Parts: sequence; structure tokens; C-alpha cells
Amino acid sequence: MTHFLFCVCQLGAEPAVKFELAALRPELRFAYSRPGLVTFKSPTPVAADAPLPAVFVRAFGASLGPADDATKVFTMLSGTCPPGHPVRLHVWERDVSRPGEEPPGFRYGPRAAEARAALVAAWPEGQHPLLAGEVAEPGDWVLDVIVAEGEPWWSATTSTAPATRRSRAGGSPSTCRPRRPRGPIASSRRR
Repeated sequence: MTHFLFCVCQLGAEPAVKFELAALRPELRFAYSRPGLVTFKSPTPVAADAPLPAVFVRAFGASLGPADDATKVFTMLSGTCPPGHPVRLHVWERDVSRPGEEPPGFRYGPRAAEARAALVAAWPEGQHPLLAGEVAEPGDWVLDVIVAEGEPWWSATTSTAPATRRSRAGGSPSTCRPRRPRGPIASSRRR
């Protein structure tokens, strides 16, 4: 198990995440950050499925840390995921700018697709069966790999359960099946 929690947020919201987590989880200590990614150290192991009712956090889970290649990712995964347990691979790019302020011609996706292809090609046989597709089902063990230009991959694990995962915006697509919108705003959208 790891003692680190990762939180993905919109670029520029890192101070709000630090402030919010100081109130929600005072036992956590700030550990590391990059634009759109903040990690915290916990005095106790961080469970992959631990809830976090943070408003400014798009996605979160147990942080495994940086990895320069697929072998390092698989080594870190083996230390946290039960042997033989199937894994859903989810690779995405963290924000490079605020939504709508991306550099001209920039597209999210190619860097993540390249990293995903490298991980799938090197996936070790028999260690953890790789589940097909990127949409997680409740109960899936998810290996999150967050990528950014010129940086090592950031690896983390999450375990999906109903109502514990959030929709991701920007360069980070959702890992769970989308739920139907509810309430007065949703009903006006259906017309």
C-alpha cells in the first residue's frame, strides 16, 4: 500500500485543493505538485477506494508515483494490486492550460494514446489480466497513468465503486459509465 494520495484538478486550482484538503483531511501533508496535479502524504496507508468529498478535485486515488517506463509502472502496480486481480488501464493527459486557453492547434489525446499503446504492448502476461476498454465498471481496479510533455508518467490506482468517482474534465476523460443527469436542469436539457 501507498501512503500518498493524488488529486487532479483544473490548472490553477492547486491552491484551492490544498486549502480544501487541509480542512477535509487535516492529517494529510502536502507532498508534491505539478500544474493540475497535487499529491499529499498520509500517516496511514491510502486505500484505492477511499472517498474524498472535495469540490475542486476532478479525480483522486492512491498515488504510486512517477515512472520513466512501463516496467516501473508494472512494478509499482504489483506492490499494491492483489496478484491475479484484473486491471483496467486508464491513461490521460493532465491539463496544459485552463479550458479554452490551450495553445493554438493543441489537442488532448495523442500523448495519452502513445503511452497507453506502450503500456498495453509491454503488459506482463499472467501478473494482472488487462481488462478491455477504458470505461470502468463498479468494482474495477483501475491503473491511472497521467502523462504530460517532458515529464515522467504519474501512476496511481483507484478502485471504482458507485458514487466514488467523478467525471473528469479537460484532458482527463471519465473512467466510469456516465450517469443520467437528474433534477430540473437535466429535465430542461432533455426537451
